[in-house]
Amino acid sequence: MIDVELRLFLLSRPGVSNLVASRIYPALLPEDEVLPAIVLLQLSDTPSYSNSGVCHTRPRYQVDSYAGTLSMARQVDENVRAILSGFTGKMGQYRATVFLANTSNYRLNDEEFWRVSSDYLIHLIG
Repeated sequence: MIDVELRLFLLSRPGVSNLVASRIYPALLPEDEVLPAIVLLQLSDTPSYSNSGVCHTRPRYQVDSYAGTLSMARQVDENVRAILSGFTGKMGQYRATVFLANTSNYRLNDEEFWRVSSDYLIHLIG
């Protein structure tokens, strides 16, 4: 599954693992989690077709970088971006090409932390 491969790929990079250790989660940030942390959420998955059927897929992932301050959330996001944006190569069992789609940052009134969200389009073959 690409969810697992993406998480392992990010954890294998010191620029990310030095900041968040193993705190990369699917879909939701656990309550009372130590920060900084990352949440991976698959937003969509678009197949591409050839005459023989599906030849590859293009999942879109939202990567949320959480931290107690905006500057730390941005630092985590920038390290993820340095690894993912423009990446082409092996991601576990897949051959992947990754493109940054957009980034935003915000803090909701009732939250004690900042979040920087970046969306990535991942073209997978394999």
